[in-house]
Amino acid sequence: MEAGRAAIWPRMEPFLLGALQVAPSSKLGLPYLRKMAIYVRTRDGCFPVLGWPRWKRIACGKLLLPEDVAWLYFETFDLLVDHHPQQRLEWAERLSQCSSKSELDHARNMLSVDTLQFLLFLYIQQLNRMSLRTSLI
Repeated sequence: MEAGRAAIWPRMEPFLLGALQVAPSSKLGLPYLRKMAIYVRTRDGCFPVLGWPRWKRIACGKLLLPEDVAWLYFETFDLLVDHHPQQRLEWAERLSQCSSKSELDHARNMLSVDTLQFLLFLYIQQLNRMSLRTSLI
């Protein structure tokens, strides 16, 4: 491979299963994702791994997404990441044992994802966006 040249071989699962069937927020457009990429690189605890508390702060505080939508994006992305089945089972058991919102928040706070992959996942969400200006023919 030549120096200064990169090749990306994306997995198909995010395109087939990862694009949620809900209208994406206008705040998930490319200009906002660029700003988010700059923001996460300059903040401690956001890069290279983004935890739920930081994503919740970005999504709810800066992008003004509802918390349940922010969690939907975060959890859906985590489901697409390759985890050992035992880890998945332990995570499901941990969530099922939560009896209060504070316990659920504590469990969610332990979850983290790769920051750049998550930003790409958010970009993929724009696939379902329909422009009324663009002809469908």
